[in-house]
This record gives sequence, structure tokens and C-alpha cells, in this order.
Amino acid sequence: MMDFEDDLLIEQYLNDELRGDALDDFKKRLDADANFRERVVLEKQLRESLNPHDWSLHESQGGKDIADPLDVFDNAYAEKIRSEVAKARESYTQQPAVLTKSRLIYMVAAAAVILILVFIGNVSSPRSSQELFRFYLEKTNHTTRTFRNNDNPDTAIQKGKQLIEAENYEKARQEFRRLYAEGQRTSQVYIYLALTQIESGNYQEAELVLDEFIQSDLLENSRGYWYKSLLFLARDDVAGAKSLLGKIITEKLYNSELAQELLDEL
Repeated sequence: MMDFEDDLLIEQYLNDELRGDALDDFKKRLDADANFRERVVLEKQLRESLNPHDWSLHESQGGKDIADPLDVFDNAYAEKIRSEVAKARESYTQQPAVLTKSRLIYMVAAAAVILILVFIGNVSSPRSSQELFRFYLEKTNHTTRTFRNNDNPDTAIQKGKQLIEAENYEKARQEFRRLYAEGQRTSQVYIYLALTQIESGNYQEAELVLDEFIQSDLLENSRGYWYKSLLFLARDDVAGAKSLLGKIITEKLYNSELAQELLDEL
């Protein structure tokens, strides 16, 4: 095990305080003692991890330093990390020399805190409205069970769905508009017509279709609130989406659990 004198010796070396024979003896020991060499490297790395001015990707980037690696994170998280680094460094430099081992422990803990903050800052960045729209649209089961007047336009609906899967939204919209005009105003026709309008950027038309769906006498008309909340996300109307999601949750309408999950993200 490293003794107290070794700790002080390493600290003197890293502080560039060794001279003459003492420095020569230290370097000889670095060459001959692998355990001692690893201890010196670890101490040096821990020091540098608490010094923002020494942070760079010099070796991995072929000698090109990065001015501030925290720029890759959101400003709030970057500022939090900088604050923790500053606190840790201040505490480190203020500790008396006799507490070398305790300082090492503190450095390890501080470095761990920094890594945790970096991780949180990276994974917790909020998703955009468009990203949330796409994510929750994919989590939605569009299948319905009710048809109006016993009409089952299943073949035509399948054709429209295939066009959607091929991302041919304009042709799919034409197909569902034709069914709608022919009076085939089932839950699926309302839903897919609205979705193709959203994908085509016709938000106002999509909202009119969904409002009609909600006001219809179809048994599954409450689904319209969920799709309307997704419509609001697609057009970046977060306030409108929150309002509808709150209604879905309060009244326990279709997809109320998913609505709570989505509302928590907004």
C-alpha cells in the first residue's frame, strides 16, 4: 500500500515542487514501480477532471482542443456542471496538505457527481412537439370496432392504410376523402382522414374532421380528443395539447394512461 510519505511525494511532483536528486529519484521509481506509476497517473487524472481549463479532447481529436466540451449540453445543465466543478476545485485547493488521502476520496466523489450531471443533462433534454407527436402516434392503436349503418369499407380502408405506410399521404388523403364524401363516416375513416391531413400539413382541415368525429353519435367518438391532442402537438400548440390531455385524464377517456404519460413530458 502507498504510505503517507508517498502521497506527499506525489503531490509535490504534481505541483512541480521536486528538484534535483529528489526529482531524479522520483522518475526512476516511476520507471521501476508499476503500482506507484498507476497511482501517480490516477492522481493526475483526478486533478485534471476538476480543472475545467485542462479539459480537452486533444489526444482523441488529433491535437484539436475543444474550447468548452459542455457546449454539447443544454445551457442549464452545462451551467450546473460548471458550478459543481468550480465548487469541487475550490474545496480541493483549500484543503491542507496533510489531508491528501481525504482529498483524493473527495475528488473521486466530485468526479462521480459531474458524470451523473452530464448523464442527466444528456438523457433528460426535452423532446420537441414534433418528436412527441411522432412517438405517441406510433404508440397509438388505430384499430376501431364500430361501423355506421352496418357499412364496412374495410377493403378501401386497407388500401388507404397501405398508402399511409408507403408515406404517400396525399393519395391516402384522397382515398379517405372519397369514403367520407360517400357517407362512409366510420371511426376509422374519421381517424385516417384526419391523420393524412395532419401528415400533409392541412391542420385546419384535420381539426374540422376531428371536431365532427367528436360530435358524432359513434360509440368511439371520444377517441377524437386523443387525436386532436396529437394534432395540436404536430402544429406546436402545446397549450392546446395540454388542455385536451387534461380532459382525457380527468374524464378517463380513450388512452387516458398514455395521455398522462404524454402530459408529464410536456
